[in-house]
Amino acid sequence: MHARADLWPQVGSSTTPLAPRYGFAGSCLSAMEVGGDLFDVVPLDDHSTLLVIADVMGKGLPASLFAASLRGFVRKLAQTPVCPVAWLTELNEIMFEQLSSEDAFITAQLVVADMLRQQLRIVNAGHCPLLILDGENPALAVAPDGMPLGIQRDACYFEERVHLHNFSSVLLYTDGVTEAQDMTGALFGQSRLEHWFTGAAANAHSAVELKQSLLHELRTFQRTDSPTDDQTFLILSDETPRLAMPWGTKRLGLQHHATSAVTRQRDSVLVSEPDPEMPAFHTHSRAA
Repeated sequence: MHARADLWPQVGSSTTPLAPRYGFAGSCLSAMEVGGDLFDVVPLDDHSTLLVIADVMGKGLPASLFAASLRGFVRKLAQTPVCPVAWLTELNEIMFEQLSSEDAFITAQLVVADMLRQQLRIVNAGHCPLLILDGENPALAVAPDGMPLGIQRDACYFEERVHLHNFSSVLLYTDGVTEAQDMTGALFGQSRLEHWFTGAAANAHSAVELKQSLLHELRTFQRTDSPTDDQTFLILSDETPRLAMPWGTKRLGLQHHATSAVTRQRDSVLVSEPDPEMPAFHTHSRAA
């Protein structure tokens, strides 16, 4: 079980010229030689970055081929005006026949991180909720409505916009993380992940530290480096130096998004937004 760097270039964990305050780090551990999970970090313009995570049903080469197709289609769509709802809708339309003919589906999440406006634009296709922690507000779990790709040809997708406060950390992940098993068959679980994230984000100074912390947490829980399912996650973290973090006790509980905290925008699948962007794209399949 090893990385295929030629097929899945690694997403580096560090800051980028497009977002000097923010660091990115990700990991994708495959249960087999290759897998169906992928993540990506795609610069869109001087202040925006696209975060992508996806999980193809199944494991091994068939799932990996679907993941490769998804990667190529996302690359092309990312060169069009930025509209996450339209991107996800078109991905479903493009891949529907291929997926449905094989009784397969893909869960996916696209997140446009606008550093200038300090805003996340999130769309979701049946994927795990995105987790956000910052130094001012209780944690958020955000999962806009949307069917997995390949389930319904005319599926509708919806966008949610979340303000990104100073000192924020964002976690995208696949269900292989929450469904990791220990030696007795017990699951790692959503609550354990949220508890880890709250504590780790309060003490880590970079996305790299958060990545290593989660990998250690999973290995300690599983007591093995060979998971039964693909495990993938992607972290965005504000790495602004700070002397003290305003982590209050209110941070200890994770709250699912409320109307007052998240602006929900239900865009028509046929309406695009007038924000022309010119992104690049790359993905990653297994790195620890």
